[in-house]
Amino acid sequence: MKQNLQETVNNFIRKNGTNCSLWIEQLSERGEAASYAAETQLPAASLAKLLVVDAAINGRSIDDLDVPVTTIAELEPTHYPTVLATMKATREVTLGELCGWTIVTSDNPAASFLVQYIGIEAIRARIKFWGLTNTTFECSFSDSELGEKGRANLSSVRDLSFLIKAIWRRKGAGHYSLSLIRNSGHRVRDLQ
Repeated sequence: MKQNLQETVNNFIRKNGTNCSLWIEQLSERGEAASYAAETQLPAASLAKLLVVDAAINGRSIDDLDVPVTTIAELEPTHYPTVLATMKATREVTLGELCGWTIVTSDNPAASFLVQYIGIEAIRARIKFWGLTNTTFECSFSDSELGEKGRANLSSVRDLSFLIKAIWRRKGAGHYSLSLIRNSGHRVRDLQ
């Protein structure tokens, strides 16, 4: 007898415990979904970078993403690994590159620059636009905001699933973030 998706999730929870939050959805026409604690707010960590890139590209054309907005030297330094350390300090970087590094390599200096460039209110406006009722964005990704303070950015698996589906269905520059996610392995070698 074939189990439905929710029965599969329930069996997983019984077997592995309840210290988790799950949302599983088939992206087919049927669109069957199953969940466990899907509305629970948890620290969003680097998944919050999806919101940053969404806000950064909102209302922009593909051509807008090719405009230089800063140089490597102007990005905030970090004590953590960053692909930006391999580049010349005078190299100009575009909005699209910053979005790419934010998603592909989860680069904190790139994400922090984007938050400063567009402003936290632009990110919060996108959260409201998408109706992400279990999501908050309170701080950036700079070294000084990591740790306990960084855990103030919250979301739920339901909200994140909705956001990823919305990105999946988007066209134009908004579709750019999906391309970044899909092609992350190909884009890393093109960073210089």
